[in-house]
Amino acid sequence: MLDEMPEWLTSAFGLVGVAFYLGAYAALQMGFVRGTGYTHAVLNIVAAGSVAISLAGIARVFLMTHMVRFTDEEAIFYRSKLPALPNIWRDSF
Repeated sequence: MLDEMPEWLTSAFGLVGVAFYLGAYAALQMGFVRGTGYTHAVLNIVAAGSVAISLAGIARVFLMTHMVRFTDEEAIFYRSKLPALPNIWRDSF
């Protein structure tokens, strides 16, 4: 599922998660929700899920860009036939 999501979308999920964490904390401090109530727990669960998606997306991008290993033959092909691809791939070998 995360392979199909663009990087900006996983980052957006992380920002939504942070907003939920801050919103839940603000609502708790202002007395709008109780710390023992379901609302506060649900807000924290949504926030944690959103942040987890974001972290998984960041890990996926890291692995894709730092774990690529080409054989010598693949590297020659890549440099000669695909020079316009981003440098992150070209610098991996």
